[in-house]
Amino acid sequence: MPPEEYQAWRSRLRLSPPPAPPVVDEVRIADTRFINREHLREGVGQKEGEQLASDRLARDLVVLHSQGDLQNLDYSVLKGGGTRRSSSSRRSRRRGGRTTCASA
Repeated sequence: MPPEEYQAWRSRLRLSPPPAPPVVDEVRIADTRFINREHLREGVGQKEGEQLASDRLARDLVVLHSQGDLQNLDYSVLKGGGTRRSSSSRRSRRRGGRTTCASA
């Protein structure tokens, strides 16, 4: 196969670059009965108006979870009405006589 033909064939095989991460318009921490939402928000480095940094967000959630006050912690990225937001929900539980909050 001539080099020019090989290059043409090879250029058709290249994958297109992945799309850029979405820009987060809003970060919303769900209501919780026992843990201060502002404390949880301070533990999340994702800024509104910035591209979603899912690796950093995952690390932030691991740190928040490792503090021992949460049983579960997750997030979702929602798109609606032209707005993308990160959202989570919480439920409370009792552990060892201490009331804590878990994200469900």
